[in-house]
Amino acid sequence: DEAKEGQPEPAKPAPVLALTKAAAAAGASPAADGHHAGATASQDSAARASSSDNDSTARVLGVVGIVVGVIGAGVGFLGLRRKGGSAAS
Repeated sequence: DEAKEGQPEPAKPAPVLALTKAAAAAGASPAADGHHAGATASQDSAARASSSDNDSTARVLGVVGIVVGVIGAGVGFLGLRRKGGSAAS
């Protein structure tokens, strides 16, 4: 329910999101005006290096997660297989 002017607030009000235009900040897009081309190049290379570090870290963590998941599935399968084998004997 939306709040109406002059009425009490509803028990479950609807969330409201108001969007506004972004203000032009200094340095928001330094490459656009061409004045900070040298600084932008060094910042880009630093950002790429940081991005590549984050990417390799994410890949390593992803592979470790997959390996742990496969090991867990194998242990679970072997546990169920042993349990099923001993109950039948």
